[in-house]
Amino acid sequence: MSTMIDQTSKEYFRVLKILHIGLIMGPLMFMLSVYLITMNQPIDVDKSMADTMLFLAIGAVFIGLVGAFAFQSSQLKLVRQEKDLLKKMSRFRTIMVVVYALMEMPSIVIVVAFLFGSTPYVLILGVITISVLISQAPGNKYVIRKLQLNKDEIKLVNDPKAIICQTAPKQTD
Repeated sequence: MSTMIDQTSKEYFRVLKILHIGLIMGPLMFMLSVYLITMNQPIDVDKSMADTMLFLAIGAVFIGLVGAFAFQSSQLKLVRQEKDLLKKMSRFRTIMVVVYALMEMPSIVIVVAFLFGSTPYVLILGVITISVLISQAPGNKYVIRKLQLNKDEIKLVNDPKAIICQTAPKQTD
């Protein structure tokens, strides 16, 4: 049985920020690439397909963002009840990975909708979705506010050397 690896506040937020940036850059680069590829060579698609793709994109944005915020809200209520900061922070990270993925999904659907002939204005939905994802940037203040931490927990989260989470060790073959 493997022992857990302690993670300091500094390490915890660095990992969460790298994950957050990665989940932003993926759809952003995909969006930019598809836009640049199709800028001079628009794809010829019939009007009904373009309309279908537009409605698909709008639906994906609605489902992705509402789903992300509903999931986050329901899960944070449970995590706030946790007394152990190490467990609380570990569960928070898991919640945020799911939230980021739910927010990333619509922007990918939007790019596909654009690629299959929807109006370039649909990319505005992608920018809005990515902006919402950017607004969820993980940081000390964000975590303190979302988890409604007490004074002792706030001190630990703000101390870069304090152990605030534990992770499973890497599996080796």
